[in-house]
Amino acid sequence: MGDAIVLNAISFAVDMDQLAKRLHIVPGSDSAAEFAALAEEAQRIAHPKALYRLAFLTSRDEQNVTIEGVRFTSRVLSVNLQKAHRVFAYMATCGTELDDWAHSKSDPLQQFWAEAIKESALRAAIKAMNEDLERRYKPGKTSTMNPGSLLDWPLKEQRPLFALLGDPQAAIGVRL
Repeated sequence: MGDAIVLNAISFAVDMDQLAKRLHIVPGSDSAAEFAALAEEAQRIAHPKALYRLAFLTSRDEQNVTIEGVRFTSRVLSVNLQKAHRVFAYMATCGTELDDWAHSKSDPLQQFWAEAIKESALRAAIKAMNEDLERRYKPGKTSTMNPGSLLDWPLKEQRPLFALLGDPQAAIGVRL
């Protein structure tokens, strides 16, 4: 197996205007000031991370795909990888620091906002990973599938993904 690439110095800044608009926070309101303080707090502790690796398909049938000896069971995955010879397996996270911070909030509204900020940090990690992948490999058009996003590829299929990526917990703090 090739070595996984760890991205753990990803910059993150909350796009206050965009996120406040998405959350329907009225500019200049007390809520806007409270949200801004929460977002600034989150930015200080956020540490989004990503992990990915290039891997090669070793076999495929109608229901299974084997990637470098790791077997995935999904008809849809098999169909989607029908013409592929390689994959870029990855994980991304908003970071355990931000997750712990969000769970420390007791106010339901702040919890809601914290979850939106976490999602924004996760998107930053995915964007950084995609940019790094493009710079290193220039893969052209790609598509994404996630275990658990389809009935045909259940959440339990995260286990082989973890196996393919090595030790995501040690690398970026993500565990099953």
